[in-house]
Amino acid sequence: MRSTEELPGTLVLLRPNDQPELHNKIGTIVSELLDDNTVIVNLTKSGTLTLAVTELFVLRDPEEIEEAAKLDETLMPFWNFADIIEVSILANSAFKEERIVAIELSRKDPDVFEYTMKRLDHELGLSRYYQMNR
Repeated sequence: MRSTEELPGTLVLLRPNDQPELHNKIGTIVSELLDDNTVIVNLTKSGTLTLAVTELFVLRDPEEIEEAAKLDETLMPFWNFADIIEVSILANSAFKEERIVAIELSRKDPDVFEYTMKRLDHELGLSRYYQMNR
């Protein structure tokens, strides 16, 4: 689990409810947690925005992604399994560009998204998160 001090520099996928034009955009957090609910996110072309942590998604831990995918390997189409494994490999990269590609791949398919992304407030432990074990 991430700590709030690790937030600056974290890549996020935006899913704001009230700004559909920002849905599925990728940004970078540039602040620590503000008022226990919001952060400042930099979008290269759009500048910076203040968004609630409930509207942001981050990549899950690469090992967690791979483990969950391997448990369900026979229950999903091969192409989803391959995409999930590729996301876990890219998410583990030291290069920001490869982590961006991982997020781009994650957002293309809802099933891949479910295995590879997590809402930021859940990642930070700021709200209760119930996940069914696979």
